[in-house]
Amino acid sequence: MAHARRKFMEAKKAQPKANAKTRGKVDVAIDMIGKQYGLERAYQGTTPEARYQMRQEKAKAVLKKLRHWLDKTLPIVPPTTLLGKALNYLHKYWSRLTIYLFSDTPRRVHASARIYSVIETAKANGLDPYAYLKQLFTELPRVNSVDEVEALLPWGLITVYCRNTSALLEYGLMKYEPIWGVLGAILCVAGL
Repeated sequence: MAHARRKFMEAKKAQPKANAKTRGKVDVAIDMIGKQYGLERAYQGTTPEARYQMRQEKAKAVLKKLRHWLDKTLPIVPPTTLLGKALNYLHKYWSRLTIYLFSDTPRRVHASARIYSVIETAKANGLDPYAYLKQLFTELPRVNSVDEVEALLPWGLITVYCRNTSALLEYGLMKYEPIWGVLGAILCVAGL
Protein backbone atom coordinates (compact mmCIF):
# COMPACT_ATOMS: atom_id res chain seq x y z
CA MET A 1 0.00 0.00 0.00
CA ALA A 2 2.99 2.28 0.54
CA HIS A 3 3.77 2.42 -3.20
CA ALA A 4 0.19 3.42 -4.01
CA ARG A 5 0.18 6.05 -1.28
CA ARG A 6 3.45 7.46 -2.60
CA LYS A 7 1.88 7.94 -6.04
CA PHE A 8 -1.01 9.91 -4.52
CA MET A 9 1.42 11.98 -2.42
CA GLU A 10 3.31 12.89 -5.61
CA ALA A 11 0.02 14.01 -7.18
CA LYS A 12 -0.77 16.05 -4.06
CA LYS A 13 2.64 17.80 -4.13
CA ALA A 14 2.18 18.68 -7.81
CA GLN A 15 -1.10 20.50 -7.17
CA PRO A 16 -0.97 24.28 -7.52
CA LYS A 17 -0.76 26.11 -4.18
CA ALA A 18 -4.29 27.50 -4.59
CA ASN A 19 -5.66 23.96 -4.81
CA ALA A 20 -3.58 22.71 -1.90
CA LYS A 21 -6.08 24.11 0.63
CA THR A 22 -9.17 22.60 -0.99
CA ARG A 23 -9.90 18.91 -0.60
CA GLY A 24 -9.97 16.92 -3.79
CA LYS A 25 -9.76 13.39 -5.14
CA VAL A 26 -6.12 13.03 -4.10
CA ASP A 27 -7.06 13.81 -0.52
CA VAL A 28 -9.82 11.20 -0.52
CA ALA A 29 -7.35 8.50 -1.58
CA ILE A 30 -4.70 9.61 0.92
CA ASP A 31 -7.28 9.65 3.73
CA MET A 32 -8.58 6.16 2.95
CA ILE A 33 -5.07 4.73 2.71
CA GLY A 34 -4.29 6.57 5.96
CA LYS A 35 -7.21 4.79 7.63
CA GLN A 36 -5.67 1.48 6.60
CA TYR A 37 -2.35 2.53 8.11
CA GLY A 38 -4.12 3.66 11.28
CA LEU A 39 -5.81 0.29 11.71
CA GLU A 40 -2.53 -1.54 11.22
CA ARG A 41 -0.79 0.74 13.75
CA ALA A 42 -3.57 0.24 16.30
CA TYR A 43 -3.19 -3.55 16.07
CA GLN A 44 0.59 -3.64 15.73
CA GLY A 45 1.34 -5.27 19.08
CA THR A 46 -1.46 -7.82 18.90
CA THR A 47 -1.47 -11.46 17.85
CA PRO A 48 -1.61 -12.44 14.18
CA GLU A 49 -5.12 -13.79 14.82
CA ALA A 50 -6.28 -10.42 16.21
CA ARG A 51 -4.80 -8.58 13.19
CA TYR A 52 -6.49 -11.02 10.84
CA GLN A 53 -9.81 -10.50 12.61
CA MET A 54 -9.39 -6.70 12.45
CA ARG A 55 -8.62 -6.92 8.72
CA GLN A 56 -11.76 -8.96 8.13
CA GLU A 57 -14.01 -6.72 10.22
CA LYS A 58 -12.57 -3.23 9.75
CA ALA A 59 -9.90 -3.02 7.07
CA LYS A 60 -12.03 -4.87 4.54
CA ALA A 61 -14.75 -2.22 4.86
CA VAL A 62 -12.24 0.60 4.29
CA LEU A 63 -10.82 -1.18 1.24
CA LYS A 64 -14.33 -1.76 -0.11
CA LYS A 65 -14.97 1.99 0.07
CA LEU A 66 -11.60 2.69 -1.55
CA ARG A 67 -12.37 0.23 -4.36
CA HIS A 68 -15.81 1.78 -4.94
CA TRP A 69 -14.24 5.25 -5.06
CA LEU A 70 -11.50 4.00 -7.41
CA ASP A 71 -14.03 2.43 -9.80
CA LYS A 72 -16.05 5.65 -9.82
CA THR A 73 -13.06 8.00 -10.17
CA LEU A 74 -10.76 6.14 -12.57
CA PRO A 75 -12.87 6.70 -15.73
CA ILE A 76 -13.20 10.45 -15.20
CA VAL A 77 -9.56 11.37 -14.52
CA PRO A 78 -7.18 11.75 -17.47
CA PRO A 79 -4.63 8.90 -17.25
CA THR A 80 -1.68 11.15 -18.12
CA THR A 81 -2.08 13.32 -15.02
CA LEU A 82 -0.28 12.40 -11.81
CA LEU A 83 -3.62 11.61 -10.21
CA GLY A 84 -4.53 9.47 -13.22
CA LYS A 85 -1.23 7.61 -12.95
CA ALA A 86 -1.81 7.03 -9.22
CA LEU A 87 -5.32 5.75 -9.89
CA ASN A 88 -4.10 3.44 -12.64
CA TYR A 89 -1.32 2.13 -10.39
CA LEU A 90 -3.83 1.40 -7.62
CA HIS A 91 -6.13 -0.32 -10.10
CA LYS A 92 -3.37 -2.36 -11.74
CA TYR A 93 -1.92 -3.64 -8.46
CA TRP A 94 -5.15 -3.88 -6.45
CA SER A 95 -4.99 -7.64 -5.92
CA ARG A 96 -1.43 -7.43 -4.63
CA LEU A 97 -2.19 -4.48 -2.41
CA THR A 98 -5.08 -6.28 -0.77
CA ILE A 99 -3.67 -9.80 -0.45
CA TYR A 100 -2.79 -9.26 3.20
CA LEU A 101 -6.51 -9.32 4.04
CA PHE A 102 -6.62 -13.05 3.43
CA SER A 103 -3.40 -13.95 5.18
CA ASP A 104 -3.61 -14.53 8.89
CA THR A 105 0.13 -14.50 9.60
CA PRO A 106 3.08 -12.42 8.37
CA ARG A 107 4.60 -15.62 7.00
CA ARG A 108 1.60 -16.18 4.73
CA VAL A 109 1.67 -12.55 3.57
CA HIS A 110 5.32 -12.96 2.56
CA ALA A 111 4.60 -16.28 0.85
CA SER A 112 1.79 -14.67 -1.17
CA ALA A 113 4.07 -11.80 -2.13
CA ARG A 114 6.73 -14.23 -3.34
CA ILE A 115 4.25 -16.10 -5.52
CA TYR A 116 3.03 -12.81 -7.01
CA SER A 117 6.63 -11.88 -7.71
CA VAL A 118 7.27 -15.15 -9.56
CA ILE A 119 4.07 -14.73 -11.58
CA GLU A 120 4.88 -11.14 -12.56
CA THR A 121 8.46 -12.07 -13.48
CA ALA A 122 7.15 -14.84 -15.73
CA LYS A 123 4.78 -12.36 -17.42
CA ALA A 124 7.58 -9.82 -17.84
CA ASN A 125 9.59 -12.48 -19.65
CA GLY A 126 6.73 -13.28 -22.02
CA LEU A 127 5.72 -16.56 -20.37
CA ASP A 128 2.30 -17.93 -19.55
CA PRO A 129 2.29 -17.78 -15.70
CA TYR A 130 0.24 -20.95 -15.18
CA ALA A 131 2.36 -22.98 -17.57
CA TYR A 132 5.55 -21.57 -16.04
CA LEU A 133 4.50 -22.43 -12.48
CA LYS A 134 3.46 -25.90 -13.62
CA GLN A 135 6.89 -26.48 -15.16
CA LEU A 136 8.68 -24.91 -12.20
CA PHE A 137 6.90 -27.09 -9.63
CA THR A 138 7.45 -30.17 -11.79
CA GLU A 139 11.16 -29.58 -12.41
CA LEU A 140 12.25 -27.97 -9.13
CA PRO A 141 12.24 -31.18 -7.03
CA ARG A 142 14.63 -32.76 -9.55
CA VAL A 143 17.35 -30.11 -9.50
CA ASN A 144 20.73 -30.86 -7.97
CA SER A 145 22.71 -27.68 -8.55
CA VAL A 146 22.50 -23.92 -8.63
CA ASP A 147 22.93 -24.02 -12.42
CA GLU A 148 19.85 -26.23 -12.73
CA VAL A 149 17.86 -23.82 -10.53
CA GLU A 150 19.04 -20.86 -12.63
CA ALA A 151 17.95 -22.69 -15.78
CA LEU A 152 14.41 -22.72 -14.39
CA LEU A 153 14.27 -18.97 -13.94
CA PRO A 154 12.07 -17.29 -16.54
CA TRP A 155 15.03 -15.78 -18.37
CA GLY A 156 16.88 -19.11 -18.23
CA LEU A 157 14.26 -21.06 -20.13
CA ILE A 158 16.32 -20.94 -23.33
CA THR A 159 18.72 -23.30 -21.56
CA VAL A 160 15.79 -25.61 -20.79
CA TYR A 161 14.79 -25.33 -24.43
CA CYS A 162 18.25 -26.41 -25.52
CA ARG A 163 18.12 -29.50 -23.29
CA ASN A 164 14.64 -30.45 -24.41
CA THR A 165 13.54 -28.94 -27.71
CA SER A 166 9.87 -29.51 -26.99
CA ALA A 167 9.91 -28.17 -23.41
CA LEU A 168 8.66 -24.68 -24.18
CA LEU A 169 5.93 -25.95 -26.50
CA GLU A 170 4.98 -28.81 -24.20
CA TYR A 171 4.36 -26.47 -21.28
CA GLY A 172 2.77 -23.78 -23.42
CA LEU A 173 5.43 -21.31 -22.35
CA MET A 174 5.60 -19.61 -25.73
CA LYS A 175 2.06 -18.23 -25.46
CA TYR A 176 3.07 -14.57 -25.42
CA GLU A 177 6.29 -14.62 -27.38
CA PRO A 178 6.41 -17.14 -30.25
CA ILE A 179 9.83 -15.75 -31.20
CA TRP A 180 11.26 -17.66 -28.21
CA GLY A 181 11.21 -20.90 -30.19
CA VAL A 182 13.16 -19.35 -33.05
CA LEU A 183 15.56 -17.59 -30.69
CA GLY A 184 16.05 -20.78 -28.67
CA ALA A 185 16.80 -22.78 -31.79
CA ILE A 186 19.34 -20.20 -32.97
CA LEU A 187 21.05 -20.15 -29.59
CA CYS A 188 21.13 -23.98 -29.46
CA VAL A 189 22.68 -24.19 -32.91
CA ALA A 190 25.19 -21.51 -31.95
CA GLY A 191 26.05 -23.53 -28.85
CA LEU A 192 25.09 -20.76 -26.45
